[in-house]
Amino acid sequence: MAAAKTLDTLGISVHLVEQGEHLGGKAFDWACMATGVCQNCGACLSAELADQMNNLKHTTVHLKSSISKIKQNNERFETTLNDSASSTILTDAVLLATGMTAFDPAKLPDLGYGIYDQVITTADLNNILKQERLKEILPDTPSPSIAFIQCVGSRNREMGRDYCSQVCCKTAVRQANKILHSIPDAQITVFHIDLQVIGKEFRTQAADLKSRVSLLQGVPGKILSDHEKGRLTVIHEHPETGARTARHFDLIVLAVGIGPCVEIGEIAKQLDAKPDQWGFLSSSSSLPKGVYTAGAAQGPTDILSSRDQGIIAAYKIIQDLNTSPETKQKSNIVVLGESKDSGRICQSLAQDGWQVLQLDTGHQQAAEIPGVTRFSSTSLHSVSGTVGQYNLSFTAGEQNHSVKAAAIVLASDAHMVSDTGFSDSDKIKSLNQFIDIFEKTPDKVPKTVAFWLDRHGQEWKVSARTCLSLAAALAEKGKTAIIVMEKMLVHGIEGQELYDAARHKGVRFLRTENSAQITVTPDNSNVLLEMNEATLPGIRLTLECDLLVIPENVGPPVNASETARLLRQQCDSEGFLQSANVRHRGVGSPRRGIFFVGSCHDETDESDLKREINAVKAALVVLTNRDIKTELLPAIDKNKCARCLTCYRICPHNAVTIRDNYQPVISTDACFGCGICVSHCPANAISVISESGSVSSGKIASETVIFACDRSGALALGSAQDLGIFSEKNAQVIRVSCAGRIDEPMLIEPLLNGAKRVIVAACHEGNCRSVSGSSFAAVRSRLIVEHTGLNDTAIRHLSVAANEPVRIAGIVSAAGSGKEVS
Repeated sequence: MAAAKTLDTLGISVHLVEQGEHLGGKAFDWACMATGVCQNCGACLSAELADQMNNLKHTTVHLKSSISKIKQNNERFETTLNDSASSTILTDAVLLATGMTAFDPAKLPDLGYGIYDQVITTADLNNILKQERLKEILPDTPSPSIAFIQCVGSRNREMGRDYCSQVCCKTAVRQANKILHSIPDAQITVFHIDLQVIGKEFRTQAADLKSRVSLLQGVPGKILSDHEKGRLTVIHEHPETGARTARHFDLIVLAVGIGPCVEIGEIAKQLDAKPDQWGFLSSSSSLPKGVYTAGAAQGPTDILSSRDQGIIAAYKIIQDLNTSPETKQKSNIVVLGESKDSGRICQSLAQDGWQVLQLDTGHQQAAEIPGVTRFSSTSLHSVSGTVGQYNLSFTAGEQNHSVKAAAIVLASDAHMVSDTGFSDSDKIKSLNQFIDIFEKTPDKVPKTVAFWLDRHGQEWKVSARTCLSLAAALAEKGKTAIIVMEKMLVHGIEGQELYDAARHKGVRFLRTENSAQITVTPDNSNVLLEMNEATLPGIRLTLECDLLVIPENVGPPVNASETARLLRQQCDSEGFLQSANVRHRGVGSPRRGIFFVGSCHDETDESDLKREINAVKAALVVLTNRDIKTELLPAIDKNKCARCLTCYRICPHNAVTIRDNYQPVISTDACFGCGICVSHCPANAISVISESGSVSSGKIASETVIFACDRSGALALGSAQDLGIFSEKNAQVIRVSCAGRIDEPMLIEPLLNGAKRVIVAACHEGNCRSVSGSSFAAVRSRLIVEHTGLNDTAIRHLSVAANEPVRIAGIVSAAGSGKEVS
């Protein structure tokens, strides 16, 4: 769908073939994981994209259809559908975004799936959560006991599934968090091999959960029925004694891995494409010309990455079909950053015809890149303007400069501190120091090298993978390589293979519960490590090595907060650039034309960097060629405007600029149409043409009036209506562009006209496309009740996601019955 939207924006005809009854695939059916605050799973985006497909001009949707035959003929593709008309489609390209298939745990009968009712999968739990049935399947107790068993159908060599499915750990952590939000006293245990804590803000989520659940390394191989009816038992090693012990649970959730869609094998055969050993089309070299992939067709991936891959695939199609617009050659793009990443994106943008200005904060000389004008030793002072017409002032050395740009790309490095804690010992090196030795003077690498991961907290995936590769290389050279860690990251389709290969080559892996259990004593000849090995409880190990390598402590860029301030952007909860809001990730921002690439905003390895660079290039093409519907955007009446500049301060998208005589003007290129400026203007000088009569509640047709955000409440109510659990007879629904658009008169008017209650159905905190729209609506609703003396059920703010139809229908029904809304 993301690819179709991108192609449609550029006027390219698209046929969207969907086997199911609705668009969106598995993601459409996924539950919202929010617990009052968005947990960044991105599932709600599928419902929003599916809704947007209805408004595309050049896209034909084929529901309840599948491909019966596809062949390439004279560089075009002829596709025959299994639909009511046996339709045939001729296209110039084919994009396979066929989704995934969840592993069937019945293939592992010892786990009891299909035998015990209390054994379910994460997919089953998802359906239960979405249907609001969690408490129905648990015993009537305030503290039910629940287990998650990770890596079911993943990292399994015997079954030929020796890869990490990428999503299972995040799914389990979010589901456990969701359960605890609903049942705070639930006793939750997570059995894992290595919890894969990777990605933006996921460290924070995992660390928060760690204090509230029991995380046990090692997964049980068998689930037994318990002597107590309705409960199940697993046997595992006690983490402190090593003795075999039993744990009893009311519910066991199997975190199942994912594989490719079953049908992709036959489609690949017809197209002469070559799947990898697991059935994924993971390499572009395995695809014939004109065939592209996105999402789980490429390999295990999550929702946000799948969306990005769809956009990138569309961009590649545009490039390969030579349909890319030519107007972009005159535009400037500014790239901020001192890293190799910034040089990479500069080169890539220049190759695509953009005029690139690189503002490098570093002092070192760099090779010239054709089409790139580089300023070194720069310091940014101000950024004004909007997309297409940004103005940046900065100094380069002692010279002041001012440049204009169509867009800005942030590509600075994360801050890496070589803090080994033993600066006075030449037997302990940081990872980068060791790499320098390994590459330049390999003869100086000693016999025994130990790598200590997780020394500063959960290791970054690039550091973990680098240590794994170096350890394997040392073992191949006959050295002794040891990796000491809490959890081994095996991300990527090849991660488990690399881990297994390293073990096969003789790399030794030692596991500890936390870094505090390790004592390091360096001397003139070697380094002595004393540690509690997690798999050998009660035994204190002593390890000698000639050299100890500790990866750098990774943190946000040094100037992250100042850069964010200048760009009027938020940092995430860990201090990195770019908020975690899924509406604008992976590379975008609420301020159109500002992008983020590389470690300044997220964990990025080589494949991530390539993806992000392509995502920026795709976004730039769309930005410069999109059709702006000005009738949907607000405009300022200069005759009413008091020039108080409230709109300038309040706009979350920085779409308001100041012209002569302090006159604010809304840029149609930058505006998202949220309407926050309309509701906040004290002079009522801002309005939207298309809203004439559409936002005002007008005649009241129900006792309950719902103002529903286009991207959350309205979509949830629409799905509820499709499911037959909500009818507009129950409530009058008024769609708004954003909950932040709703002002005091809009909330009060329905009550004056006979309604008994008003509900504002807005996005969850952290999920609003306009950043604070939902928060503004919540505060406004609360203040009206407080200041007018209205009953607190008269006006209610409800946080809801597009994929919560059962929840919102239940709340509306309860409200109509006079029950508490929550």
